[in-house]
Amino acid sequence: MTKPTPIISILVPCYNVEKFLPQCLDSIVNQTLHDLEIICINDGSTDGTLDIIKSYADRDDRIVIIDKPNEGYGKSMNRGLDLATGKYIGIVESDDWVDANMFESLVRIAEENDVQVVKSNFYRYTTENGEQNVKADVLPIHDTAQVINPRKRISVFYCMPAIWSAIYRRDFLNENNIRFLESPGASFQDTGFNFKVWMVADRVWLTSDAYLHYRCDNENSSVKSTGKIFCVCDEYESIEKYLSDRNLLNPNAKRLIAHIKLGPYKWNLERQQWVRKKGVAVATP
Repeated sequence: MTKPTPIISILVPCYNVEKFLPQCLDSIVNQTLHDLEIICINDGSTDGTLDIIKSYADRDDRIVIIDKPNEGYGKSMNRGLDLATGKYIGIVESDDWVDANMFESLVRIAEENDVQVVKSNFYRYTTENGEQNVKADVLPIHDTAQVINPRKRISVFYCMPAIWSAIYRRDFLNENNIRFLESPGASFQDTGFNFKVWMVADRVWLTSDAYLHYRCDNENSSVKSTGKIFCVCDEYESIEKYLSDRNLLNPNAKRLIAHIKLGPYKWNLERQQWVRKKGVAVATP
């Protein structure tokens, strides 16, 4: 018997996350919106990650497993996008977790307002100085609770990419060939994906509510890595090529890209300076 098409496909990229994965998967399988497809992409984990995914799949037939050699975040996400069948796409990183009503709430907004993207705020979670779970109001409040065109309300371009605090119409992503750059490891691939989404979408809804809990204290997280620092340059090169191929690389777009680059480049520079003070070797071009 053929499974009915789900309203949303949730992509869960996984690499050596046995410590956090059960909390992540529990939060997804227990969503108030039951009509889900949960695609777990195991990127060659060497710990117990795959066994955990299989144990959940044995109990829940909504879980689809992609098990592959380690090829990096971009290739993992593209494999998930190619396999997804839902009307919408959601992303949950495997060391994060979500509130039970996240996808019911975001899908309802999308359906009621006929938008291509619904974007929310999120929580920053850490246990480094005692447990803290603080709402991050990163979205411009003056652009929330209405349909916007990002190219006409460019403040959203300056927000943290946070691609996992949103849902996307799958046909919108496919029709515009929005995919992740397949660079090594997990290295800024959200930058290109996010920018492309904002550059071609014309119906976006921002909500000031928050649902996803973004873990900031995973020592194995890619954000903690000082390697592959020049991959962010590859992301901006891919953005410019994407826009050029679609005749969208106009003077306004070029100025916007130049402005947007400043934040990530400055953050990377400061991060390398901190590492040097610690006496750790830093990658060179």
